[in-house]
Amino acid sequence: MFPKENVKYSKAHPHQNQRTDDDCNRKRLSQLPLVGRSDSSVAADALPAAAVVINRVVAARCCGKKYLAGENNLASATAPLPQSNAYCRNITAAITLLPQPNTYCRNITAVTTLLPQPNTYCRNITAVTTLLPQPNTYCRNITAATTLLPQPNTYCRNITAVTTLLPQPNTYCRNITAATTLLPQPNTYCRNITAVTTLLPQPNTYCRNITAVTTLLPQPNTYCRNITAATTLLPQSNTYCRNITAVTTLLPQPNTYCRNITAVTTLLPQPNTYCRNITAVTTLLPLSNIYCRKIIANNILLPQPKR
Repeated sequence: MFPKENVKYSKAHPHQNQRTDDDCNRKRLSQLPLVGRSDSSVAADALPAAAVVINRVVAARCCGKKYLAGENNLASATAPLPQSNAYCRNITAAITLLPQPNTYCRNITAVTTLLPQPNTYCRNITAVTTLLPQPNTYCRNITAATTLLPQPNTYCRNITAVTTLLPQPNTYCRNITAATTLLPQPNTYCRNITAVTTLLPQPNTYCRNITAVTTLLPQPNTYCRNITAATTLLPQSNTYCRNITAVTTLLPQPNTYCRNITAVTTLLPQPNTYCRNITAVTTLLPLSNIYCRKIIANNILLPQPKR
């Protein structure tokens, strides 16, 4: 072997490039993100062995300027994922791809973090976006800060305001133009919500064209449409309310129906109660199958059914 000084200084020595690459790798490693984290300040010694090897390969390619001709045609410094079948193309900003296979990213023009689950797809994301760690998450044309929480099969498109999707699968949101919160149950659908709306945590809740503050309480199969004033639906299933124009309270029994209530109304807690066109303060007492219509003054219905 040559003396150490020849190894360090001789231009003809065959191992000189290896020493140079190692120096470059160490410099490059200080700039690369830690696998599994976004903190790039962690020393290389803190990396797992596999991550060090992978990052050194990346550093060698970047230092040698071979990545432009590589099989992925990366247009900027990019860290390939440490699993098989990882594909990345045309990433034009700081990107961290975490360590799962089958991740695909294209035309990402802002800072994006893909967390560590497989089969995650992101395209044309133009603002800061975070995809949390579940598979089969799809996001396209997100133009504002958006957070997708950690359940699979979540779909979001054309969200133009701050939106939070909570952690249940099969949640769908489209064209949400104001702050909206979907609470953590599956199969929740929201479209064209133009005001602050809260969907509480039961499945199969549907809300459309809500133009005022509305609260849906936590039972399934609740339907609300065209609610134009403050409305509270209490926690029973199969409750239906439409065109409520004043403060209305539905108490906690199922199969309650209210329509066109124009004054303060209280429905007490029995099922199959029906009220329509109530124009004054009315109290329905707590027996089942009570029917009231066109009550035009203060009325009290005592607690016995018809005989």
